[in-house]
Order: sequence, then structure tokens, then C-alpha cells
Amino acid sequence: MSSLLEFKNVSVRRGSEVVLESVSFKLTLHQIIGLTGPNGAGKTTLFETLMGLCPITSGEIEWAKPIEMAYLPQQVMPKKIMPLTVEDFVKMGTWGINKKSSPALGFEDALKVLELRSISKKLVSEISGGEWRRALLARSLVQRADLYLLDEPFNQLDLQMESRVGQLLQDLSRSHHKTFFIISHDWHAMDHYFDRLLLLNKRIIADGSVREVSDVHMNWKAPEHHEWMHL
Repeated sequence: MSSLLEFKNVSVRRGSEVVLESVSFKLTLHQIIGLTGPNGAGKTTLFETLMGLCPITSGEIEWAKPIEMAYLPQQVMPKKIMPLTVEDFVKMGTWGINKKSSPALGFEDALKVLELRSISKKLVSEISGGEWRRALLARSLVQRADLYLLDEPFNQLDLQMESRVGQLLQDLSRSHHKTFFIISHDWHAMDHYFDRLLLLNKRIIADGSVREVSDVHMNWKAPEHHEWMHL
């Protein structure tokens, strides 16, 4: 399958600390690729490096072609200080400067599939944590992009909504030719919906299917014995 981009021995330092060390991997077009690892492993830094927000100390990122990206961060401005309705907040995703790409979802489709239509007129300060997470995801998916960087999109979703979101991302990758790179610690979601998983702890520890990575490095049946966290 064709590659969208390739990290070639990318290292990143913050002061004297090595945050990423000789990281090499390829992102494949039209797949859902997961990124997992312990806290402090460099996952967010890797996303920031990919977006050009964090300078590379050594190595390079090679792009197959110019692309447009959308980003869902894990930490965002608190919803309690936003005087916006859910509808207006999601619509902000359509304001982006990207022009060449198509959105993963249209605005009305995003409200429908993520079950936001019934609360669309509510202020975001009035909705629950799970509803807020869905609104954030909707705002990301209505953006025009080729690559969607999603940081913990399954947080605060119940199992039914997790299934809906996972199946939605699969459909968007396969039928709408979108590529998703997702930071996650949700083993159920990764096992059911991801095509591939990268295990990061400053360097790439493993790269393969979720079960291949977990069986060798993560002790799937006894996650309390995650030796990989100390590699």
C-alpha cells in the first residue's frame, strides 16, 4: 500500500532531554494507525513534530505529496468559558484555510452520526463530558484534510458510542480515502477498529497489528504486567 509520509531516524530534544530517539516508520494511506505508549513516551511531541510545531534535532520527514491535516488535541480550552452553542462550535471546523481536500464529513452528517443534533442548540458549557468529546470530534471531521491526527478520541465515550465512532472512522478511511493517526490507550477500540499500531517509548518499540504488538510486548491477557513500559 502507498505511503503518505515517512519518519527517517527523527530525533527531538527539549533542552538536554531526548524526547524522541531515531524514530522511523511510515504512515500508510487510507488506514487507521494507532500510537500508544506510557505517559512521557513522546506521543504528543511526535504529533507536534509531524505538524511542524516542534523542531527536529536530527533525521527528516519525507512526504509523498503535499497534504492538509486536521488535529484533535487531548487538551482544549475549557468548554465552560465558551459562549457558543454546540452547532456553532462544530461549524467552526468548516472555517479552516485548507482548500484542496474534502472534509471527512459534512456538517449535517457530523451532527447526525455523532448524535449531536438533539443538543445542537445547547451551549457547550451545558453539555456532558461525553457530549463535549463528540462535539470536538465532529469539529475535527468537518475540516478539510487528508490526514486526521486524533489524540484520545474515545475518551469519555460509552461502549455504544465508541463502536459508532470506530465504525465511522473505518468507513471514512476505506470509502472516503481518509487517513487517521490516533493516540489511544483504549485497548478495546484499538483491537476492533485499528489497522495497525505503533508502540512508542521515545523510540519505536514495535510496529504491526494490534494483536501482534500486544502479544509480544504488552501481555494482552495480563495488562498489569506491561513490561514494554520499562523498555
